[in-house]
Amino acid sequence: MKNKVLITGGTGFLGSAIREILEQNGYETAILSRKKNIKSKPNFYWNPEKNELDIEALKFADCIIHLAGENISKKRWTARQKQKIYNSRIYSTKFLYNQIKTSGLYPQKIISASAIGYYGTFTSDKILTENNPPGDDFLAKVVVDWEKENLKFQQLNIPVLLYRIGVVFSTKDGALKEMMKTIPFGFVATAGNGKQILAWIALEDIARMFLFGIKNKNLSGIYNAVSPNPLNLSKLNDLLSRKYNVKHLPINIPGFLLKLALGEMSSLILKGSKISSKKIIDAGFQFKFDQLEDIL
Repeated sequence: MKNKVLITGGTGFLGSAIREILEQNGYETAILSRKKNIKSKPNFYWNPEKNELDIEALKFADCIIHLAGENISKKRWTARQKQKIYNSRIYSTKFLYNQIKTSGLYPQKIISASAIGYYGTFTSDKILTENNPPGDDFLAKVVVDWEKENLKFQQLNIPVLLYRIGVVFSTKDGALKEMMKTIPFGFVATAGNGKQILAWIALEDIARMFLFGIKNKNLSGIYNAVSPNPLNLSKLNDLLSRKYNVKHLPINIPGFLLKLALGEMSSLILKGSKISSKKIIDAGFQFKFDQLEDIL
């Protein structure tokens, strides 16, 4: 594998962390962005909706990391927003495939984000592996089609590596920071019954996992990207309570209130199951943050 990596969605929470760790390890990176005047260099312009792509991007790329997609927790899931979540993943991947196929400028590898939403949104003690069937809710259908489009690159003899990413945790941004918002006020509170499992992964570990995928050129296929130690929401709040010396309120936030406030998107908070990370560990990846305490 050579040293130039093109990243779609490279200015986001995850993309920025991946770019940083790649550059620390001697890789030259570039962003494929819808913004023409973004400050970070180098970068290349694309707009899948308008069928526009700077062909120099494909000439640059030895490897492509594909992260582009609308944030699923950004807005309430109206019919329009759900279509945006779907299109931003499926159509951007189709467009990238067609541009690579037409140009004949093939990268040595495609590494794409996927999501544990593949398995469906429900709460269970059963440990889900990469061999489990997909769910049938909205997010599961999005991820199934997303993976299907990514795996088409194999038809061009381009190796494909997919990471089904869990909830990415960092105290600086993302879901964990949101959960910690009440700490300055002296308390934490649990949503729903607290039994829902958080299949989480530290931001630094998922960034390291993409680096691992580049360095290991024979690594391909589908892998769950989650910590080997998931925990339920109630235990998470117990941990935050002890760590920051605040109260864990004994009364949970009722699920029906979250459903009223967030609609269908409330399933992201109220549901969650255990996901296995055994396959990526068996492939040689070593977690730096396998316990939530390590992040805090």
